[in-house]
Amino acid sequence: MNDDQRAALRQASVPDADLDSLETLNTTAVDCLIQRLEQAQDWQARELRSAMDGMLDAMPRLLRGPVKKLFER
Repeated sequence: MNDDQRAALRQASVPDADLDSLETLNTTAVDCLIQRLEQAQDWQARELRSAMDGMLDAMPRLLRGPVKKLFER
């Protein structure tokens, strides 16, 4: 595993202890894993936004702004 792959896995929240176990994978497998992790994180972000929008739609208008501001990153 090269440094770029290691950095991409760290960015995908893979703990350092698990990075050592992934050393046995070949480059193609690591690239595939990185791609799948990025896809999963994108999907999760879309689902969270969708859930937040649904929650905000159920709230009274006056509360939407302050609640949205609380949960923004």
